[in-house]
Amino acid sequence: MNRQKLQYTPKEITTDLYTSGLEWMTDKFKEYKGLYHTYTTGEVYTEPIWHNTKSIPLIPYADTTTTAYQYKQLKPKIKTKYKTVYPVNITIDIVDIKKTYITRYFLQKQTDYSIIEINLDQLNDLDSNIIDPNLYTSVKLNWYIAGPLLDTGTGIKTRGVLTKNQLEVNVAEKVIPGIRSRLTNLSEYYTDTDFKVPADINV
Repeated sequence: MNRQKLQYTPKEITTDLYTSGLEWMTDKFKEYKGLYHTYTTGEVYTEPIWHNTKSIPLIPYADTTTTAYQYKQLKPKIKTKYKTVYPVNITIDIVDIKKTYITRYFLQKQTDYSIIEINLDQLNDLDSNIIDPNLYTSVKLNWYIAGPLLDTGTGIKTRGVLTKNQLEVNVAEKVIPGIRSRLTNLSEYYTDTDFKVPADINV
């Protein structure tokens, strides 16, 4: 099994994780218990670190005996007229920075549990059944990109960007299991609004 990238930086990998069960299973639908590691791409593999011959991919655990799960496995064989989803690239502008956050949208495909970031138009298509609602689970979250990076006190109003984004991820994880492995960089897209551009000394 090949990973999505040939090489990963240490910041893209979380190693030495452990599950006692009911969290991950193999692509053969066998529950997995033991050490594993994750990547910011959303990939999850067995073994505490990558091993060329031993590591195998993991997907979020599901009860494979349920009717709903069995339907999800059969669904790709049914031809439909639904739109195909596509990933988007996030862009930040001054309006977003002044607002201090952006809204991010994610889909998880129910056949292989892959996670893709989409835009609002695609979310609306999903809600309107233009994208197959039986094939995807959606979640949206506010992603903070400006303001104090760290907490400035103990109250809700003193939470920093890192804390607020972690709380958003925790809620999203309940809807799309595995998204926390995708959103490990809690300061992604962060802009330091306290930074001052130095005056041009040549003027």
